[in-house]
Amino acid sequence: DPEVSRVIANEVVDHYMKLRMESRSGDQEDRIGFLMAEARRVKSELQEAQNILASYTAPLEIEKALTDLEAESSLLGKRYGPKHPKMIEVEGRLASARERFSDGVQRILANPVDQEFWSSRKGSLGALDSSEAVNVERDLIISRHAVLNSEVSGQSDLYATILSQVEASGLTADNPEAE
Repeated sequence: DPEVSRVIANEVVDHYMKLRMESRSGDQEDRIGFLMAEARRVKSELQEAQNILASYTAPLEIEKALTDLEAESSLLGKRYGPKHPKMIEVEGRLASARERFSDGVQRILANPVDQEFWSSRKGSLGALDSSEAVNVERDLIISRHAVLNSEVSGQSDLYATILSQVEASGLTADNPEAE
C-alpha cells in the first residue's frame, strides 16, 4: 500500500534523524550519508519495479483485445451459427489474439527479474489445457500488474520522501551526490 510505505518511510527517517541529533557527533554528515545511501537503494528498487511493470504492457493490451473479441464473438454467436463467415473470421482473430497473449506471457515468464514470482506458478500453468491456461494466465497477469503498480507507487512515494528529507538536511541538487 503506497500510504503505508510513505508512513513507514517517514517514521524510519524521523526516528533515525532523532537518534542522530541526540548523539550530536557528526550529525549532519551521518544523516546525509544515510539518506543518500537509502535514496540510491530505493531508486534502484524503483527502477527494477518499473522495468518489471513495463514488461506487462504488451500482454495487457492483448488481453484487452481478447476481452473485446470475446464479447464480439458472443454477440455474433447469438445471431449466427459457428460456420457463418463472420463467426469463422472472429474466431480466427480470437485464436490469433490468444496465441499472441500466450507468447507475451512466455516472455514475462522468461524475464529473469520477475522469476521469483513466476517460478512457483509455472508448473500449474503447464498442466492446464490451452483455453483454461489462457484464462488462468489472464487472471495472474492482471493481478500481478496491479501488485506491481502498487509497488511502483509505494517505491515512488518512499523515494520522494527520502529526497525531501535530503533537501531538508541541507543537501542541494547542485551536489553531485544528489543523483
